[in-house]
Amino acid sequence: MTTRSTGPTRPKKTPAVLVVLGSILSFGPVLGILCTIIAMVSAFQTIGGQGVEKPEALAEEMGFALTSTAIGILLLPIGVILLVIGIRGMIKQQKREEN
Repeated sequence: MTTRSTGPTRPKKTPAVLVVLGSILSFGPVLGILCTIIAMVSAFQTIGGQGVEKPEALAEEMGFALTSTAIGILLLPIGVILLVIGIRGMIKQQKREEN
């Protein structure tokens, strides 16, 4: 049985991709807070312009604020997990290359 050599093996890019993706997702809470601030400003503008005559408009803005915060908070653990997996993969890859 013969095995074919396809030349030198190239390092896998998967750990680096996970590190980048994890880093981006780790900014989820920052984006969530930014969207919350924007939604709250809009809600206060609704109160200032229409008063509390239309609570539905205010509730819609507040709902968007809470939803964006929740999504941002949910992205953080996913980002951290991907970041850790990616860093561990890069460390293992370096150790294999050293041997």
